[in-house]
Amino acid sequence: MDTEQLKIQIEEQRNLLNTDRLDVSFGEIMRMYEDKEIVIKPAFQRYFRWDDGNFATALYDVITIGVAENYDYYKSQPSDVILNKINQEVRTDTILIKFSRRGGNNQKARIINRLTEAKRIFGNINK
Repeated sequence: MDTEQLKIQIEEQRNLLNTDRLDVSFGEIMRMYEDKEIVIKPAFQRYFRWDDGNFATALYDVITIGVAENYDYYKSQPSDVILNKINQEVRTDTILIKFSRRGGNNQKARIINRLTEAKRIFGNINK
C-alpha cells in the first residue's frame, strides 16, 4: 500500500467517527445536576476528589491553565433525557458536589451512595 492509498484510507475512516459538541455553561450543568438530569456514574469515576485543603488552589489552577483544554464526556440514555457523566477529570463533579444543593457535606454518605450505585450497575460479581 502506497502513501496516497494510506491517506485515502485514513480519511475514509476518519469520516466514520461521529462526535457531537455541546457548548453549555457551568451554571446550566449545575442546574441539570440539581434537577437530576445529569447522573455522575460512580463506576466510571475516580475515588479521588479535591479535598477542602487544596480545593481553592486546584480550582484556580484549572481556571488559569484553561478548562477548555480538557473535556468531560456525557453518554445520553436513548429512552430519556438523562445524561450519564463519564468524566475524565474530577474537577466538574468535585465542584458539583461542593456547591450543589444535592452534594451535601457528608463524605461517608457519598461513598456509600457510590458503592450502592456501583453494585446496582454491576450486580453481584461473586455469583
